[in-house]
Amino acid sequence: MPGSTGSLNSRFVVGDQARHELASWTIEARVFVSAANADGVIARRALERVPRAGQFDDIVNFELGLSGGQPYVRFTATDATDPTLVAGTALTQNAWNYVAASYDAANGTLALYYTDALDALQRATDTTLAGKVCMTEGTLVEQEISCGAGYFDGGTQRFENALPNGTRIDEIRLWEGVRSQDELNTYRLSTSRLIGDEELLDT
Repeated sequence: MPGSTGSLNSRFVVGDQARHELASWTIEARVFVSAANADGVIARRALERVPRAGQFDDIVNFELGLSGGQPYVRFTATDATDPTLVAGTALTQNAWNYVAASYDAANGTLALYYTDALDALQRATDTTLAGKVCMTEGTLVEQEISCGAGYFDGGTQRFENALPNGTRIDEIRLWEGVRSQDELNTYRLSTSRLIGDEELLDT
């Protein structure tokens, strides 16, 4: 899913497909961070819009984004909780960064990966989610994957949770199941692009 977003009022989407309904998943992307303390969605699969307080106000199968310049990952579980993991370290501004996340439903492990200022791949995990099941279906007609922003707000004529002006995203990949840190590092450092027919590569 290559692409970019150049303003607060732009995003790109991948239409609703049954193969995107993933209980275990890995999502990765490259993001050029243009502003300090950037907030917004890098990529997510939204299932339902609900009036909940805070930034994380929608039901999602998965969501990878930035909060205060720090990468985060979250999903909505069938018990109506939102397991969330935040890196604790901001990405490098005015540079390309690599971010990825995975959820292993069998082991209840949520993982977040991101590069530091020296381009080394860091990892944060939450291994306390045993029994947490991802929601994979909601009530929306279009349960799309959106990149760069969330839903359109008719009142403000803007997309919600949009990345700041000048932010760019590229090489977004969604995998069925869990990719290991070694596998992600191999993809990240490879000098050749994936061709699209790799085993378990969903989108």
